[in-house]
Amino acid sequence: MSVPAFRQYSRDRRYFECLANVLWSKRGYRCYQTPSSSDNGVDVVALRDNKGELVQAKTSGIGGAFLNWDAVKEVVTGAAFYQRRHPDVDFAKVCLTNQFFNVQAHENAALNSVELLEQTHLTEMLEQYTVTMVEVERVLYAEWQDQADNEV
Repeated sequence: MSVPAFRQYSRDRRYFECLANVLWSKRGYRCYQTPSSSDNGVDVVALRDNKGELVQAKTSGIGGAFLNWDAVKEVVTGAAFYQRRHPDVDFAKVCLTNQFFNVQAHENAALNSVELLEQTHLTEMLEQYTVTMVEVERVLYAEWQDQADNEV
């Protein structure tokens, strides 16, 4: 996906979360999307051997926005849940945004060992890994199918 195409779709929360899933998959992780609600503060669980990354994705349609530290709080509090689910995995905590994080987010991320990936990092990842809309929608529609299966 080109950077301009990414900007068009990155404002939609679920597309952005699925984009994160595809990017981490391309980095060699087996990934799964967490439920769209009650996700315990994590949007994507990425696993590789006994290592993993818990990804909280935050998007904003306001260009140049500086997001607060909600993403940090969510991934930190959710880590215990996913650690219990995957006891043999050593997880890193990551927050990803299509914009930027404010000073308070950076300070709390450092205190809680959370890696913050902002717009510039995301652009680099999109330049390094080719992502198609079909790949993003495959993750998104799989989630929709799972939800439909659970309702039947």
